[in-house]
Parts: sequence; C-alpha cells; structure tokens
Amino acid sequence: MLVRGCRSVNAALLLAIVAAVGSPADLYQSYTRHGAQALLSSGQVARGGASGSPSIGDASQAATLDSQPVAPAPEAVPPAGPTFQLDGGFERRLDRFLYRFENPSTFSTPEMVEHFFQQRYEADNHWFVVRAGYRSSPTRRWSAEVGLTPQIATFGEDLDTFFNPGDNVIVAGTSGEVYMRSTRTAGWFERPRRSGLIERIGYSYRRDRSNFRTPERKIVTMSNPPSVQETITLDHETTISQVHQVWVGWTKRRALSPRWRISGDVDAAPGTFARLNTILPEKYPGQNIVFWASGFELAGRVTISRDGRWPIEASADLGRTFTYLPSARFIRNSLGMSIRVGFAQ
Repeated sequence: MLVRGCRSVNAALLLAIVAAVGSPADLYQSYTRHGAQALLSSGQVARGGASGSPSIGDASQAATLDSQPVAPAPEAVPPAGPTFQLDGGFERRLDRFLYRFENPSTFSTPEMVEHFFQQRYEADNHWFVVRAGYRSSPTRRWSAEVGLTPQIATFGEDLDTFFNPGDNVIVAGTSGEVYMRSTRTAGWFERPRRSGLIERIGYSYRRDRSNFRTPERKIVTMSNPPSVQETITLDHETTISQVHQVWVGWTKRRALSPRWRISGDVDAAPGTFARLNTILPEKYPGQNIVFWASGFELAGRVTISRDGRWPIEASADLGRTFTYLPSARFIRNSLGMSIRVGFAQ
C-alpha cells in the first residue's frame, strides 16, 4: 500500500510539474532559445570592455535571436512504397439489395390509387478482381480496380402493391428464380495526413443485370374479399441495377513486423445514386421503366497484408446503404471476404 501511495504521489507531482512548466518539448525549445541567448550575452560581456557593457550591435543581435520563432518539427513523411503494383484476387460476397418506389397507378380501377412497387434480390456471388496501383510521389498514390462475377441462378422478386377502394389491398407480381451477372469498377486517390491517418477519395460503379426465368409464376392476392390467384406467364422481364458512388475514407495502419501489417478502413459514400431499369418487352414494347434513388453508404474493412515484391492481402468488410427519401429507396447490405496476391516494383 505504501508503494502504491508513493507511485500515486509521484504521478500527481509529475502531472503538476508538466501543467506548471509545460511539456518536455516546450522545455527543450525554451532551453535552446534562452541558452543560446545566455551564451551570446556572456560573449558580449567579454567584448564590451572593462565596464562589461555590451555593444549596440550585440544587443541588436540578441534581441533578434530572442524574437525569432522556433521552427516546428517537419511533418514526418512515410517511407515510399513500390512505384507500381498489380494484384488479382478472389472475393466471396453476401449481398442483398432492394428497390422500392411510390407512385400513383391503377389496377382494375378507372382512377389512380396509391401504389408502390418493390424489387428484391439476393446477389451472393464469387468475384474475380484485378487491381493496379501507382505511386506518383512518396505521399500520393492512385489505384483502380475491375471486378466481375459468373452468371448465377438466385432469388429475385418484383411485386406491385395497390391500395384500391373498399380497403382492398392488391399485391401482384412474380417471385422466383433469376439469372444474375454483376460487374464493378472503382478508382481511388490517397494521401497521408499529419494525424497518422491516410485519407482518400474515390468513385465506384456497379452493375447487376437480372433476367427472370420464363415461364414464371405470377401471383395476385387481394385482401377484400380475400383471394389468391396464380397463373403462368410467358412474358419476359429484365432488370438492370446501376449504382454510382462518390467515396471519402480514412485508413489507419499498424506494423506487426518489418513485412506484415494490419489496417482498418472506414469509408462513407454520401453521394450514392442508384438507377433501376425494368424492361418488359411484351407489356411495354420499346419502353424502359427507369427510376432513381439516392442515399449514402457506410462501410468498414480490416486487412492483414504482407509487403514485398510479391504482396499478399486478406481482408473482411461489411457495408450498409441508407436512403434519403422514403418514397424512393435503395437499400443494400453486404458482407465480404477476399484474398489477393500481386507483384510490386
């Protein structure tokens, strides 16, 4: 108990001293400035004659030295990495995205009624990604990537909901299997900050094309009177989702060894613009039904990597998109894991 008490007292005294006289860096600067002035003053006494009075020129030089500010320490520049890097990798992603739009429409009524339609997809897939990076200076780096998936059979639905008179809610549409293929591109620019973080800005584009299986089951349900009607439709339906995003992000890196490091990323896309194009050639020949939604996305990533001529990287990430307008929604939840290998020079 006595030892702990002494340690507490010592810590309190140390804090009190620092608060009173400043940090060690402040003491060092003060000592350097005033110590040099003291040495100059002692030289002036030796040269000033028997009376010990400094000359006018020496006094002016001392005043100049005292008033000159101490230059701050230069900002540390991180060591430059490779000038060029090219890598390729494999990703496994779990994606769910949804569109919902509200607009007046009609179903077996002469007048328009309240209506919304919703499209929902499960876009789980394997991604093959190629990325290239170029360092234009020790603190400036550019990168770009391209990714694509194979075509898969997955779940998709397109349902319309009508609020007809007489409290009759009608839901009509298809829900079943779709054939989906996806692509994406992205570009980034990054630079370090004094805080130790690396900040970056970027742009990404993703395209998901889905073809509903034909023939497909069409369902119509009514609430008043309750009924369910199922038919087989031969109509074709294709949807194309296109998402443009403008990103800002920050990275914090920490070395685990001379070659291995771990990093954490936080990214935000306040400019997220999603375009849904629905093509129904039999029902609306020659027309595309296009709707736009806007929102923002938050994403995080943890990466473990090895530097060198043959870099290796493994990462896990997650993201979620939020909407600005309840009448025009685009929501996406994603979770992914990836591994990449490359060449650096």
